[in-house]
Amino acid sequence: YDSIVAQVQAQTDLRAPDRSAQSIARALAVLQQADAAAISPELHFTIRNELHDVTDALGRFAGIVFDAIADQERIVPGQTFVMDLSLWNGGKAPVSARTLAPVVEQGWQVAADSGTAAVTVQPGNLLTRRFHVTVPANATITNPYYLLAPRRRDMYVWTDMTVAGLPFEPPPVKAVVELQLDGATMTLEREAVNRTVNQSLGEVRRPIRVVPAVTVALEPVTAVLSTRDRLPLRFTVRITDESSAPANGVLRIDAPTGWVVTPQNLPIHLAAGETQGVNVTVRRPPTVAVGAYHIGAIVDADNGQHYKQGYRLIDYPHIRPHPLYRDADAVVNAADVALPIAHKIGYVMGAGDVVPDALAQLGMGVDLLDAAALTAGDLSKYDAILLGVRAYETRPDLRAQNKRLLDYVKNGGTMIVQYGQAEYASGKYSPYPMTFARSADRVTDEDATVKFLDPANPILAGPNKIGPSDFNGWVQERGLWYPSTWDEHYKPLLEMNDPGETPLQGGLLVTPYGKGTYVYTGLSLFRQLPAGVPGAYRLLSNLLSAGVKPKS
Repeated sequence: YDSIVAQVQAQTDLRAPDRSAQSIARALAVLQQADAAAISPELHFTIRNELHDVTDALGRFAGIVFDAIADQERIVPGQTFVMDLSLWNGGKAPVSARTLAPVVEQGWQVAADSGTAAVTVQPGNLLTRRFHVTVPANATITNPYYLLAPRRRDMYVWTDMTVAGLPFEPPPVKAVVELQLDGATMTLEREAVNRTVNQSLGEVRRPIRVVPAVTVALEPVTAVLSTRDRLPLRFTVRITDESSAPANGVLRIDAPTGWVVTPQNLPIHLAAGETQGVNVTVRRPPTVAVGAYHIGAIVDADNGQHYKQGYRLIDYPHIRPHPLYRDADAVVNAADVALPIAHKIGYVMGAGDVVPDALAQLGMGVDLLDAAALTAGDLSKYDAILLGVRAYETRPDLRAQNKRLLDYVKNGGTMIVQYGQAEYASGKYSPYPMTFARSADRVTDEDATVKFLDPANPILAGPNKIGPSDFNGWVQERGLWYPSTWDEHYKPLLEMNDPGETPLQGGLLVTPYGKGTYVYTGLSLFRQLPAGVPGAYRLLSNLLSAGVKPKS
């Protein structure tokens, strides 16, 4: 085999690749004999990888183009779609084709429009065959194989070790053809794709995938309610007909016993491809214990199926589309959260910011401060102003009006700055100096022990008494972009560190400034609030209350 390959490498003329096809065919035949004679699994593995490469090379050098095109990209269980297979002989020698057919999963049905007998395809000719493929009603939804089972914390659980470690799941539909060419027998395999034409991109090929006929999404997926009040929770259910036919049924909301849901059951009528949004209000009973509760959305379809999953499609030009499924289920964390003393809160949006939505769940209404408000608005009406993450990087109007905000603090306001990056670090926007290391300090262990440097400090004392339990259940990290040095005016309140690293005290810094209070925090509240971590709400309530006097 090595001798033949060396000869091919030495003699190949890429202007006439067909002249090397016969030599590559001999190499393939020799390699197939070696595979049949191999004993050790390691040798089989090596030879079969080489077989894949030499088979691909032979097809290319012989001018063979094999294609499998489906007329649909999204297919729902029970649907029939058309699949066209084509074999073009662009070389100079005839090729014998047999076993030209789709390869489908067990339970799928394939019907050919014409015969499937072996055919000799002459040079310059195209062989086409059409098939109708029916997906069974219980077909498996196309889903990343490593997400089929729940993760164990940060570890995937692979139930099928034959695909473990592959970047993507095997395609649901393929096609195969067995060819005889220049005395060699080889098998070509192609994934079935849907082909369209984009006027700016040209031909676009996308893998086909099996999706539920109806998808259901519930937002937000986490919520926090205070056991001290009875504010209603509000959710949005999005229902999409993924099929080519209308869908009818009833939207049903599951909630704990004693909780009142409006609407509870709602008839749904969807045209093919239509998406409908439904607003749902949930009220808890007069008393509720601290703990986690579940709200679920289910569509009971007239066809007897029950749908309770939606998906988000990760779709970029450089990778294949990747659906991420999740149940239409929300976790509601009931917690003892005292709302902030601040009655009027201003908010400066940062990057990818969803904190205002999280605050709204507890009835903390906020005014979003735009450029006009920062430039000429009356900031004195706000008890506290909260800045979103990386706001100084994304908001040139904030940078331009930073002095107005510092004057607001000097005159008695409370200002909380969530973490900033290089722009904040170099712009000297804080009232007193602080510096950041080139690779800014952070604590990536979300379970890192938190030490309270001044437990009696008003920010940690009320309106919620902050303790170690408030740092339970944090996600992804404790915080990031902690200052490494700061002026003596600042008082650090917390200390924490990753295992084996130096303790850090820059995660929460507080200083009086004039008549007001200035806070910088690198704590990742922006991650914890959408995740429904009660302690993050309690701590933020305290931060918003810092320096604010109760209204008489």
